[in-house]
Amino acid sequence: MNDAVDVDREDLVRVESPFRPLPRAARKKIRAEYEVVEWVDSDETGRNGGVILTEWPSEELLEKYELTVIRDPDVVYHTDSNEIVEIYVDPDEVLVDGRDARISVEEAIENAEQQDRFTLEEGDPMAVLE
Repeated sequence: MNDAVDVDREDLVRVESPFRPLPRAARKKIRAEYEVVEWVDSDETGRNGGVILTEWPSEELLEKYELTVIRDPDVVYHTDSNEIVEIYVDPDEVLVDGRDARISVEEAIENAEQQDRFTLEEGDPMAVLE
């Protein structure tokens, strides 16, 4: 990757193909529709090549080419049964052990903060609720 590009900037979005290199058709569509900051090389196995964009790609693009937006959770809890609860903002999403929990961010934080079985591992849940 180009050292001059700060890929940790909050306004940038990293998109990867978790199962294979980015398909050619996906690269073509991305070039035509999005501002590309940088193309990310695949690892030595040919997997997980990606791209850094200036905006969130459409759900249609993500689904059609089986792409994933790579991002860090805003808040992480662990439960006493070793589940990991990851809470994301923008767009709102709650994952429990990598699966969509289908509850709101607010509800997930309220539940976790009210139950002793949850331990906050990272993030500031109160900042998310503000």
